[in-house]
Amino acid sequence: MTLAGRVRYDPNVTVAQVAGETVVEFCRNGSTTDICEVWEKVNRLLSNDRRSLHN
Repeated sequence: MTLAGRVRYDPNVTVAQVAGETVVEFCRNGSTTDICEVWEKVNRLLSNDRRSLHN
């Protein structure tokens, strides 16, 4: 099993939810950095899987 990464605890997640926004829209630090890094890694892994299916 491959672990894509970790997302640290960030109180801004709750603040963003109360404001009706995602944490990525709300701020650009803390867990947002973690979420973006995990998302990029997942996209790379999925892209590699798709390429291997077509070969």
